[in-house]
Amino acid sequence: MVLQPTGLRGKGGEPGAWLRSLRFWPHSKLWCARAHPRPALTEFLRGPLRLTPPHPPALLPKRFPASLLVSFLLVGQVCGGEPPDTFLRIGLLSHVRSVRVSATGPYHVLELSTGEQYPFPEAEELTVRTTSYGLLVGNQVLKPALRFQGEADDTVLLLNGKRYRDSLLLQWQRAQGITVINEVEIDGYLCGVLPREASVNWPIEALKAQAVVSRSFALANLGKEEAAGFDLTADFTSQVYGGVDGEHPKTIQAVNATVDEVLVDRRGKLVNAYFHHSCGGRTDASTMVWGGNSWESPPSLSGVRCRFCRDDEYYHWTVRLSEKVIRTRLRSAGYTVGAIRRLSLVGRTRGGRANQIEVVAQGKAVLIPAHRFRMAVSPNQIRSTFITRLSRRGSDFEFEGRGWGHGVGLCQVGAKTMALKGYSYRKILAFYYPGSRVQRWHR
Repeated sequence: MVLQPTGLRGKGGEPGAWLRSLRFWPHSKLWCARAHPRPALTEFLRGPLRLTPPHPPALLPKRFPASLLVSFLLVGQVCGGEPPDTFLRIGLLSHVRSVRVSATGPYHVLELSTGEQYPFPEAEELTVRTTSYGLLVGNQVLKPALRFQGEADDTVLLLNGKRYRDSLLLQWQRAQGITVINEVEIDGYLCGVLPREASVNWPIEALKAQAVVSRSFALANLGKEEAAGFDLTADFTSQVYGGVDGEHPKTIQAVNATVDEVLVDRRGKLVNAYFHHSCGGRTDASTMVWGGNSWESPPSLSGVRCRFCRDDEYYHWTVRLSEKVIRTRLRSAGYTVGAIRRLSLVGRTRGGRANQIEVVAQGKAVLIPAHRFRMAVSPNQIRSTFITRLSRRGSDFEFEGRGWGHGVGLCQVGAKTMALKGYSYRKILAFYYPGSRVQRWHR
């Protein structure tokens, strides 16, 4: 197969000049000059909620009207409504040597460095492999940055058989292989997040609360993975994202019912809306859980007493782990420990969670922040740092605790219970994020 470019060229006769001056936005109505990266978002995160459109780039093809160059807008319904304009870069794969890409309809491959566009009207599957010089697509070597995009708005792209909206960006570096990024509109992203981070069986008000929380969290953490070339990961370190395969009609309804809505604090700044499964009776201050002082936490993340998750199966939990398992996992996480003789809880947060865990091994004592200890040993076994008792049982250590997750922000089980009791999603959010309010981000 020989790829035939369409001859797309930049203005002024230089191939792709306008493309090189533009940022990553995938759809024609959303190109933004690098000189003005995400100005609306920058203003949004630095001060009260407001929208500041960017200046249009100097180099602009005629088919991209300047009136459409607004780099960060929340519009319309995404999973079946008006095409929206707010795109995130979600890292799907890293350090891979080959991928398979196809689509549900005609699509094209855009070579970003040259502006050459290669059409595939039959929606055929392509295998993309690394070479010493770039990316091998079929039997032709292309430059190391390619965008795959459908010709129609409703075209879905497939990456190794998994479906994704909008566009896929493939980037290649000689020592790192291929990185695959889904450039996806924010509410399309949320449609793929909610069924993975919540239950489709929850009441709609709880799902609407989760939609606002997940949207706010995504925007507050935009660029978190910039060093890797994208904004957010597709796993639990950001939010679990399943693409189109993860979507469900009920969670799409929740996303569409809250279009444009985010959480802001008393000063109008975006709330970094953390969430977790269940709090065990009390949420906690963010800085107390992850380090710092309680008075440094914003009021919206200062913690509240919660009576709504008492029926959760993880409200009380017990787990027993062998000394060898704990020692091995701590070593894998970079802690140098020998045979463990004693584990002790050192200090507590205002919400009752452990501050640190002292590991005494062969006469040497090591203090490890409780949240790091939990993540190193097993967050699915030590379900929270709300540890009420820690004791030795022969060659094992037994942990007793409450709740599941870090305990900051929204208690999801509590939100579900509040919704069942008739609370609206706005009331739920006001309870778990004190002093915050839901605000629409208008164009």
